[in-house]
Amino acid sequence: MFVDYSLFYQILYVFVVFFSGVGVFYYDVRYMRIPNWVNGLLFCAGLLLFLVFQYVFYSYYLLSFLYSLVFVILIKSFVKDKLGGGDVKYLIASSFGGLFVFNYMVLIASFLALVYCGIRGFGKMKNKAFPFGPFLCVGHLISSCLVFFL
Repeated sequence: MFVDYSLFYQILYVFVVFFSGVGVFYYDVRYMRIPNWVNGLLFCAGLLLFLVFQYVFYSYYLLSFLYSLVFVILIKSFVKDKLGGGDVKYLIASSFGGLFVFNYMVLIASFLALVYCGIRGFGKMKNKAFPFGPFLCVGHLISSCLVFFL
């Protein structure tokens, strides 16, 4: 009898994203940094997905990693000192979740950050730093659920 465990690994990945998001919310809001254990946990969960689906989606995960690497390099080169090192590491670690997860995550996180800045007032937020990690976590959780379960 053949048992397909792919749904189990996808649910496990979403739980890892959720619980790592709790850590990001706490550390990034309180200390303005994302701890390395969160990025390591996301990387390991994404690597597990890659190992489970490598025969079917090998080029998909490789393309996702390369795309996110180029994306982050371009963002860091054009927008200096605006995106922190923890956010960059989070983006790279979350790229192993897949290309669509990464694209939707960046789109949702950017939209949520714009809404946040709009509520707080763009004039007040002009020269202030705010934690972008929680927006990335919410975007990652929503995009993972959208891609894996819909």
